[in-house]
Amino acid sequence: MLPIGRGIGQAVTTGFSLGAGYSAVEDYAKKGEIDPYKAAAMGAFGSAAGGTFAAGGKLIGSATRKAANRRVAKVEREVNERIVNSGMSPKDAIDDVVKGNVERQFNRDLQILGKQPNFAVSKTSAEEAIQNSIVNDSAVSRLYSATLDKYLGTLSTRIGDISQPVLRMMRKFEHDVHIDTKKYIDQATPFMKQLKSLKPEDKSMLGRHLAAGEFDDAEKLMTLPGMKENFQQVKDVLNKLYDESIDSGLGLEYTPNYFPRFVKDYNKMAKELRFQKKNHLLDKALNDWATAHKKTVEDLTLAEKEKIIGLALRGYGVKVNAGKPSFAEMRKLTPKQLKENDVYERFYASPEEALSMYIRNSVHNARRRELLGYPSGTGELELKNSIAKIVTREKEAGRLDPNDQETLKELLNARFIGGEKSTSSGIGFIRDLGYAGTIANPISALTQLGDIGVSMAKYGFRDTIAAMFGARNLRVIDMGLDQVGQEFADVRKSARILDKLLGISQFKRIDRLGKETIMNAALRKNFKLLKTAEGEKKFREKWGKFYGDDTDTLISHLKSGQVTSRVKEHAFNELSDVQPISSLEMPQAYLENPNGRILYSLKSFTLKQLDVARRDVVQQWKRGNKSQAIKNAAALTGYMSASGVAVQTVKDLALGREVRAEDIPNNALWALLGVYGINKYVSDKYLSKGNVKEAAVNMLAPATPIIDAFFQAPLELGEDDPDLKKYMRNLPVVGPMFYNWFAGGAEKYNERLRDR
Repeated sequence: MLPIGRGIGQAVTTGFSLGAGYSAVEDYAKKGEIDPYKAAAMGAFGSAAGGTFAAGGKLIGSATRKAANRRVAKVEREVNERIVNSGMSPKDAIDDVVKGNVERQFNRDLQILGKQPNFAVSKTSAEEAIQNSIVNDSAVSRLYSATLDKYLGTLSTRIGDISQPVLRMMRKFEHDVHIDTKKYIDQATPFMKQLKSLKPEDKSMLGRHLAAGEFDDAEKLMTLPGMKENFQQVKDVLNKLYDESIDSGLGLEYTPNYFPRFVKDYNKMAKELRFQKKNHLLDKALNDWATAHKKTVEDLTLAEKEKIIGLALRGYGVKVNAGKPSFAEMRKLTPKQLKENDVYERFYASPEEALSMYIRNSVHNARRRELLGYPSGTGELELKNSIAKIVTREKEAGRLDPNDQETLKELLNARFIGGEKSTSSGIGFIRDLGYAGTIANPISALTQLGDIGVSMAKYGFRDTIAAMFGARNLRVIDMGLDQVGQEFADVRKSARILDKLLGISQFKRIDRLGKETIMNAALRKNFKLLKTAEGEKKFREKWGKFYGDDTDTLISHLKSGQVTSRVKEHAFNELSDVQPISSLEMPQAYLENPNGRILYSLKSFTLKQLDVARRDVVQQWKRGNKSQAIKNAAALTGYMSASGVAVQTVKDLALGREVRAEDIPNNALWALLGVYGINKYVSDKYLSKGNVKEAAVNMLAPATPIIDAFFQAPLELGEDDPDLKKYMRNLPVVGPMFYNWFAGGAEKYNERLRDR
């Protein structure tokens, strides 16, 4: 450590002297003679270490100065903006910005930099300073690198660091989509369940009539008790969704007796149509619609293409009246044409799947339209323009740092453009298999109890236990977080099978327990916090900027103890802070790379816990709230390690493994490190041997145990003494229990434990 602060050359020399001198003294003391080769080697090591420490010291010093420079520049800019935007005098602007923890940190930063603050002395000089920061790319934007944030930082935290009002707007969008989707899905579920229960041939015929808009004929086939009444509810839902989106410009015009159809694979369908030389049907319908909208076919969204082709197959044609396109009345198809078109039924999802997807997409599009200000279409350029308007509005209102404009646009683009693109069916299938072989079993389900530790760290032990075992004010079903109707939502068969496996293995049930515990513990803590003036002050300090003018209303609702829509929204925000319950809680790179999302498999919880530590510890420390940061760090460390040990002990007992009291300290360490992505397996197999590259690959690569077993098991048969038992652990639901209890897994583990 001695060379830190000196020149690198001097550090290398000092390091060599220390290394060689220590070796020589040690040899002379123990052996009475000096080994010159050993002394030279130790000297070389010392010089390398000295140079490394010196260079590291310079980097640390440079990083410290950069951080200080960034904070000083931010304070100066905020003062200048108050002078320009709020009409404050320079003195009032300084007093408004530089106070409390900001003032203490600001003075420390000035000492580090050895400089005086550079505040504007008039509105004119403030305007010039702001303009110069934009033109010359200010210190904040130059010194800040978002590379790591792009891959690991959650979108919500990054948006919140830039603008709390925009974060609230985005969180409310996610909340409203969940709530409204649940409302409409609930109304349609009875009919969808009855559709699913029909015989395949009956459902196929009924589906054809529904798709053709022949509702009278369809109702004649609805022979199950109450099915016609349930269908009336579906028609009401479809009409409400149409009313919500009629002015958006996002969908197509009203079609009488419309029942949604959903193409499972548009590309395959288009290829088949062209192979059958029906490209005139495909291309004419698409070209007519695109031309009428002054677009090209490439500009059309997948949803538009699917609907256009579906209607064209039913006999509709495109017409243009007064420059406005619409679909003409259905032309009469010959029996031969109808029979030919029935061939393409295999490309469509079942009626219940199509209805579920239509409801979800319609609600999402309607809420997005409200948020983005009624964009004229769903094209990427139109979305980007709408996002740019939101960012500009925030900047002009004085709620956004001009230097953060481009970053905020980039983050919102990631959510609404990249984030809404789907993973390919092949990658999705691999991911589903990976989850089936890793988490779709009762042992992995127990891991979800780790959420209780997060709740204890955030909301306290007593409120968490009370929320876990006592009466609950909120349940996930109230928030639209239970994936009601999910069985109809994904046309990929592997996804539906995975959903059933997660239910059978109790994974979903324990996950639901964790979510409800967190939400209700948060409400209990806030109910008590707002009973005192000091507590209300703390609540306003934390949430005031986020809720803005709605803060008073929310506080009054929380004080009443009633679970209103405002209180539900707040519970959703509390849960979003600790769990990845929406796309907003995932990294930018995840959203922008649909097929790359498989690399994030089984890592979303880890990333969110890193995000919690970042907000509650690192950012609190940087703001000068060091005592609070230390308190938060202690709570996270204590509760996460304790809950991790408890969960692991229960899992070991369930698997027939030995549990020893002397292992608890070691297990506590790995329980804590495991929360943040470093597990004992990777440490023992790779890191302890210096194989950092292999460890990184193992941590990044998606887990695919079922696929691995499929290829490795046949090779095992070629061995002299094949052991196929080890592949049983990857069987969904029963694998881990069967392997440990009946295939020798527990015995092998206990032997390794004794050896260690």
